[in-house]
Amino acid sequence: MPEARWNGKELEQKLEEDLMAGLGAVCAKHTLQTALLFFESGVVWARAEGDDLVFEKGGAPARMTLDSLLQGYCFSPALELRLWKEEGGLQCAWIAADEKAETITENYMLWGSQLQDLPGGFSKLMEGRRGIRQALPMQIGSGKRAVLKVTHVIGQDEDGQSHITHSKINALEEIAGGKNG
Repeated sequence: MPEARWNGKELEQKLEEDLMAGLGAVCAKHTLQTALLFFESGVVWARAEGDDLVFEKGGAPARMTLDSLLQGYCFSPALELRLWKEEGGLQCAWIAADEKAETITENYMLWGSQLQDLPGGFSKLMEGRRGIRQALPMQIGSGKRAVLKVTHVIGQDEDGQSHITHSKINALEEIAGGKNG
């Protein structure tokens, strides 16, 4: 299954009540490990544990509501839930790993040249000159880099030209060969 899109009215109703509890339940049900959420006020990472999303400092800030959510990605190597807003409300797509498809997997390095360990298994990644600060839901070892592992699925159009049909976030990982801090 490359991608299944739908109008997210049913999910939207659940998330309106309590965005973080709703996303935590979805992550638990579908074994999604990590959430990357874009809000009007900034970007937030979380780790799924049981039915909860775990954030830096133990809780989700109050400003994270469905109204302020711009887009979100909850993902694992097998499956991704993608959320975004369009006129008419929340839109959703489930994107599953496809072992039979032709793919290209890439690592996207996350911005940040300074690294600080945080309690609860988080690491703060900072880029001072750009003002970028993000708390990643993982510990990053010395001499390692944080990357977002993404798989692109290759398809062909009616003329036989290859192109990327869609992409799927697989994982937040650390790799050797450089350092964030």
